[in-house]
Amino acid sequence: MRGLVIILAAQAILMLAASVWFLFELFTEQPDSMASAIALFVLIVLGTVWVAATAVGVARSASWARGSAVTIQILQLAIAFGSFQGGEFAQPLVGWVLLISAGSALFMLIRSAKRSGEAEKAARERPADDEG
Repeated sequence: MRGLVIILAAQAILMLAASVWFLFELFTEQPDSMASAIALFVLIVLGTVWVAATAVGVARSASWARGSAVTIQILQLAIAFGSFQGGEFAQPLVGWVLLISAGSALFMLIRSAKRSGEAEKAARERPADDEG
């Protein structure tokens, strides 16, 4: 799980950097719609908090964290695939970084779930000690 925590922490740090960059752009450029730009900034910040909280949850082995991490990675895959498309706005490098990051995290999540299931199965199959 340490590798997954590292990936989630890196994703949270990169999202924090994206939040700061977007805030800088919000004040230095003139958006077409200020209300939409502010709403998008709020969504980016909320996403950053979500990813950071999930990283902390995974580090603490919280029961909700695995499902949250899977959801984050699936959303990240969707963004990655969108980064390869989009004509003049396509960003293939961003797409590859997101794709590799999400794929690695999903691999680790599936592997840890498999190990956890195998450990539970082994515990159930052990003969109970006779008390008595």
